[in-house]
Amino acid sequence: MKRYEHDPFEDAIWRQSPDGRPMAAEGGLDRALGSAAPSAPDVPRIRELEPFLQSCESVLPESPEVGRIRLGFVLFVLGAADRFWSIHGLDESRFQPYAESLLERFGLSPELAATVVAAVPQLPGDAFAQATLRQGAETLESWASSRDPNVVLGLTDLVAQWRRG
Repeated sequence: MKRYEHDPFEDAIWRQSPDGRPMAAEGGLDRALGSAAPSAPDVPRIRELEPFLQSCESVLPESPEVGRIRLGFVLFVLGAADRFWSIHGLDESRFQPYAESLLERFGLSPELAATVVAAVPQLPGDAFAQATLRQGAETLESWASSRDPNVVLGLTDLVAQWRRG
């Protein structure tokens, strides 16, 4: 077996083929983000962010109630995605379509996802929203520096807080 100094798939962006197999997408992170409409089922996922999102998803209750838990989780994920965007210096014009597709992935309708993403900048005075966005961002930073999947377990405490109101 040939060994490479640099794995050719290390920097690849992965997406799911129509038959369910993972496949590498062409181009860089920014290029892949703009390649599909936000509601298209094949919107590329950011490979570097996927383990974090999967960890978050695994901590979320099976069918989160509508209300504070759903809103809290959505804001937490948006805060994390926004911080990821800032850390990697990605094109800001592509954040909104990515954020909408991310929320659709977690069960929001395309219309609701667009409404939520558009409303986030208007929430600076809401203490719950700001705290949750910040917690998502801080959790992503901790996870990015350690790559420890257990960092996301703090989300279980947040879900309990959101449930209590």
